[in-house]
Amino acid sequence: MTHEAWGCQGTARELGPPTSVNATRCYRRSPTMSTSEVEAYVKEGERRQARWALYGTLAAGIVALIVVTIAFLINSNKIPADDERALSALHSAGFRDAKLGGTDAFACEESESSRHFSAINPAGTRVEGTVCCGLARIGKGCTIRWGR
Repeated sequence: MTHEAWGCQGTARELGPPTSVNATRCYRRSPTMSTSEVEAYVKEGERRQARWALYGTLAAGIVALIVVTIAFLINSNKIPADDERALSALHSAGFRDAKLGGTDAFACEESESSRHFSAINPAGTRVEGTVCCGLARIGKGCTIRWGR
């Protein structure tokens, strides 16, 4: 078999014997496909590979953005504490007529959920503050913070 039977780019000395043909520079000539058809096929494969590489990069970027967003929400206390848990903590501390609001960013420790509230304290004064609860519901209860 000669190098002419293969569509090789380069001299015989560079390529070595035809049985150990470099796959990136040689292809087996087909009796039904011309050189231009083979080149078009290879270029289409390269375009397809580049397109999938772009899709993979975009998917990795989207996943990274989602992870960063979730981490920011957790660390900034923008995840609201559950109504039941917040009200239970307020009632246990002697607060009454509690009205819950939205989240209170950066009012609690890292990785806690937060909930703004307005209630009457045990002394009879209306106060505003934040109920901070652990996210996992295991080991960490809720704390009440007010007077900031």
